Amino acid sequence: MTKFARQYAPSSESFPIWNVSFLSMPFFQTACCLYRAYIVKCSLFKSRYHFRIHTFGNRFLTNHPDSRAILYENNTYSKRKILDLINTIQGFEKAQEIMGLFEGCTQPLIKKLTHHPPEGKLVDVTGLLQYFREAFDQNVAVNQGKIIPQKGIEEDYDGVEQEIADISSRSSDYLEDLKQMFRCEVSYVGKDNKRFQIEIPENRTHKVTNEFQLEGARKGFKRYSTATSKGILVDMIRAETKRNKIVQDLNRRIFEKFSDSRVKWEQVIHCLMMLDVLCGLAEYGKNVSRTTCFPNVLPFQERGFIDIKDGVHPNIQLEDFVPNSTQLGIEGKAKIMLLTGPNMGGKSTLMRQVALIIIMAQMGCPIPAASCTFTLVDRIFTRFGAYDDILKGQSTFFVELSEASSILRHATRNSVLFLDELGRGTSTHDGNAIATAYVKKLIGMECRTIFSTHYHSLVDFYSGYENIQLGHMACMTEEQEEDDPMMSVTLLYQLKEGNCPKSYGFNAAKLAGLPKEIIASAHKIATELETVTKQKKMLRALLLSRNADFVRKTLRAVF
Repeated sequence: MTKFARQYAPSSESFPIWNVSFLSMPFFQTACCLYRAYIVKCSLFKSRYHFRIHTFGNRFLTNHPDSRAILYENNTYSKRKILDLINTIQGFEKAQEIMGLFEGCTQPLIKKLTHHPPEGKLVDVTGLLQYFREAFDQNVAVNQGKIIPQKGIEEDYDGVEQEIADISSRSSDYLEDLKQMFRCEVSYVGKDNKRFQIEIPENRTHKVTNEFQLEGARKGFKRYSTATSKGILVDMIRAETKRNKIVQDLNRRIFEKFSDSRVKWEQVIHCLMMLDVLCGLAEYGKNVSRTTCFPNVLPFQERGFIDIKDGVHPNIQLEDFVPNSTQLGIEGKAKIMLLTGPNMGGKSTLMRQVALIIIMAQMGCPIPAASCTFTLVDRIFTRFGAYDDILKGQSTFFVELSEASSILRHATRNSVLFLDELGRGTSTHDGNAIATAYVKKLIGMECRTIFSTHYHSLVDFYSGYENIQLGHMACMTEEQEEDDPMMSVTLLYQLKEGNCPKSYGFNAAKLAGLPKEIIASAHKIATELETVTKQKKMLRALLLSRNADFVRKTLRAVF
């Protein structure tokens, strides 16, 4: 998908594109290939030009103090503005060719995007493009940094040009009269405010009358001015000043002319953006190496659900990537999943995979899964990673809880939540307590949730709840190695039902290269802590029990 299409894609996630099976049609995919080839040539897709031009044409900016500022690179700046306009016009012209690629497509949505009313919504801007094509010489405008209109485009400019032509004609007639008077070659010399000085050969100056005023001389010639020549100069300067003012404002008026049709330009851009999104979706479906399917997205329901069969991560094209099925809220499956598993076992990847599949499905994109059915999602909330904000004075844990709090304020029963190890940024007991209370709140909200955690006491606490399902990322270990801190753990990256008894953090430590003595020492400490925890659980059960046989059995286990 191009940068141009990404501007539209976020809005299309919230408004699903229904009935998009035409994306797999051979005709449409062929047109998409040609479309992609045209994009390279289409300057319109640098859509920043389009929005910048509207600012250049604002008549109210002429009264702003900045408009009276002296710009030392004014000519360069003007050339860039004109180049932006020309690039945009050429982009819209190229867009007309792009639309022609889909002329034979009968699919209703494509016809709506590529045909003019009443069949479609694509505004016809052919007349406007012709106006800007014929209004001025584009090469001259870029080279000079100013727009000189062609004849018949601007009445004011045509009028002052005619006035200058009349003055030039008058000066030529006067010069002919002087030639007749002196019976020799006479010419005008000088520039700027010294123009129209009459240069006469020195051997003919005896015919000069009192009307002539000496202005200068060079070898063999003398220069004079008369009341008529001065009048011509005054009229010419006045006309040229008027023309310069018109040209100065003419640049803005050309931009204003473009901006007056802003609604039409934006409607064309909207159609192109939408078409670009569809072409991107079709190209993805054609080039993805995995088996894809079109999702079945159902309207909002009282009980939302997600049912993805053999889904894979859309951004990973590895052939050996392990597919996983995810069910939330279907019959026999709770809407909230507590996800456990070994470190690096794929918990975060699974959550990102489900989130991306939902986003792509609601856009109408073919997705990498055997099948996918879910009810419409209004928002997706994620809580991944850990970072602080030094400038705001916010710690990692504070940022984590702020995001978690925002989720509770804005999520609805139609939202989907992905929370990765909430509560890890503080002490174990505090983090465990916050995560436990947070999950209890989510139960009441009834939104679809995957909550990954390494707090096994949290999982034990909710293991008997009907509205919570337990899942874990599977792994394999050798039975005789269970108590060995250097044991090998084979990650299967498969989502299985139930709880994972350990997080196998020592395996991650080994892979990270920590010294063996540190891992062994840590394993010994962990074993002692686990023993103390088990003893506390037994003692608590002992104190709460009134069964004498249970008490004797527990005491024997402890001692």
